[in-house]
Amino acid sequence: EGGEGMTRRDRVCVGAIAGAFGVRGEVRLKSFCAEPEAIAAYGPLETEDGSRSFAVTITRPVKAGFAARLAGIRTKEEGDALKGSRLYAPRDRLPMLEHNEFYHTDLIGLDVVDTGGAALGRVRTVQDYGAGDVLEVYAPGRGSLLLPFTQAVVPTVDLAAGRLVADPPVDGDEATEEGGIGHALIFGGTGMLADATRHIAGRASQVTLAARRPEALAGEVGATPVSLDWADRAATEARLSALPAPDLLLSWYHDDALWLGAQLEALITPGGRSIRVHGARSADPTVRAARDPSPRKDVLRQVVITGWKAGPPPRWLTNYEISRGTVEAVEDPTLTLHTIGTTDGPKPD
Repeated sequence: EGGEGMTRRDRVCVGAIAGAFGVRGEVRLKSFCAEPEAIAAYGPLETEDGSRSFAVTITRPVKAGFAARLAGIRTKEEGDALKGSRLYAPRDRLPMLEHNEFYHTDLIGLDVVDTGGAALGRVRTVQDYGAGDVLEVYAPGRGSLLLPFTQAVVPTVDLAAGRLVADPPVDGDEATEEGGIGHALIFGGTGMLADATRHIAGRASQVTLAARRPEALAGEVGATPVSLDWADRAATEARLSALPAPDLLLSWYHDDALWLGAQLEALITPGGRSIRVHGARSADPTVRAARDPSPRKDVLRQVVITGWKAGPPPRWLTNYEISRGTVEAVEDPTLTLHTIGTTDGPKPD
């Protein structure tokens, strides 16, 4: 891989091209460097296959990166043709790292064992979903495990031995023996579903929590946080597509993100479950049908309707009541349509 005589370990991925910027040959450049603007100083930068290299000139900062000129790229079409290309620099051009700092390329391919020495797999990728680095650990026949790359979860990295030691928050075998869930993906579970998220985290061997600000709750329950802003559809789709398949999907989102439904349910493992939490309007089957994608035939779809408490006077449900009702659906797969409170009679003011 890379230039002549150069191995993957000799190079470090320092950035990526997000496409053309404007119509005059500039590109939008994402920098993975600790000092983002330093990326230009490490050039010329190579594409992953080593077939092309570019001197880089940064022209100005833009949202989530830089506008830049690459030597030899003169038109918008040439810039767009490079969209998605990752750029590499020789390791010897980069600064020395501090203690307990690592380049992503050094982590990829390491064997992973738990604190008892049992093999968990091998690091396949290092992702950043917006809340810190996450290791994807893959084992044939077992699939992918996501591990937050923190001192608590990954206490030891031994590059010389080619391995790292991980201490996952929950042991998957124990969770399975106790009737656990496997991998749970919770989308939007930091507000009214926070207590349901806590409950699932105690049952699942792995939890991924995707929300706008998942870090605090994810840290509390030992989940992998994935920061999403679904107003940015392209970035959200890319991050979701990189997640390992869940056995249980619990999702709740506003009407401005209805497009997420089909993509989320497409992730579920065959034989898994999707629990969709709706507001009171979706008690109407016509409204619910408009909001939900067509269910997969190999996935159990459960729908939870959040209504209100009858009066007098009527009142809206508390977050605790909504979470408690959602947990009932988690624990009872026969509840394919479960209403919390009521959707009949006068609504609260």
